[in-house]
Amino acid sequence: MNIKFVVGGLLVIAGLFFGTEKYWEHTFQQQARDNLKQLHMDAQTKQRLENSGLPISGDILNQYPNIITYMKLTTLADDQLPTQIQTHVQQLGCMQVDLLKGQEPDLVNAYAVVLEEDQVAYTYTIQNKFGKALFEHKQILADCPNFMALRQL
Repeated sequence: MNIKFVVGGLLVIAGLFFGTEKYWEHTFQQQARDNLKQLHMDAQTKQRLENSGLPISGDILNQYPNIITYMKLTTLADDQLPTQIQTHVQQLGCMQVDLLKGQEPDLVNAYAVVLEEDQVAYTYTIQNKFGKALFEHKQILADCPNFMALRQL
């Protein structure tokens, strides 16, 4: 009779432990999804971009899991984008993965799961000063070379 109570007690404790762990895992993943869904270019961010002195303006269209960033180069009148800018833009999506390093490990794991399950993608569209699209690059964050390092944190 006593062995049944001990086994039952151990099962209840194990269930509470694993249930709590799953609850927090789900909570962190939902927090990550909510944060990604709320990405946008607010007036304060636009003002900081203008005050930076860089010849660029931009906007973000968030259609989660597709996050589209439009960047207008306000001094570029050409129809051709320099290759060094194209190369840099191709790296911008994967740079977002590096921003997660140094965060709380549970939150990093939650972001990694969300990025992989939802196939979150960043698309960057570069326009000249007339609004003509010169270059577009789409990056699924789970396909980034630095994503596996994030999964191992």
